[in-house]
Amino acid sequence: MSLNYTFRIGRGEEFFIPFTDYILPMDDFVANLTWSYASGSPYTPQSMEGNNNFLDTNSKRKAATHSANLRLTKGLRLPNKTNMRLYLEVENLFKKTNINTVYAKTGSPYDTGENIEDTQLGYVFPEVEFTYAKSIRNPANINDFRGVTLGVIFNF
Repeated sequence: MSLNYTFRIGRGEEFFIPFTDYILPMDDFVANLTWSYASGSPYTPQSMEGNNNFLDTNSKRKAATHSANLRLTKGLRLPNKTNMRLYLEVENLFKKTNINTVYAKTGSPYDTGENIEDTQLGYVFPEVEFTYAKSIRNPANINDFRGVTLGVIFNF
């Protein structure tokens, strides 16, 4: 599902703020907000016992994802029928962490479900736990990227 809202003030137009006598001191301005939502994609879970003991195909779902993007554009007139547009674009405006991939045993992007305790002592050494936790943190499993783009467009 996707929602898109665009607020536009054309070149040479005035915009009165509703219920006031105030005029917004801008013309040739566009603000665009886009929000998208998607249910989590399916994955095939794996039983905690054994290595290749998969359960029903695509019987579990990852968490839902959503993202909001914003773009502001301001047009400027220059001499000789030339104009310029300045824009600011923000991707993932609220810096939402979306899950791309999960481990089949746990359904988590951060935990594989492996038993890392010492088999003779029945104890997990802190340095083993630390190293293991670092080794399974795959940055491709999640997406929390926020991108900001500033740009200029010349028309001549």
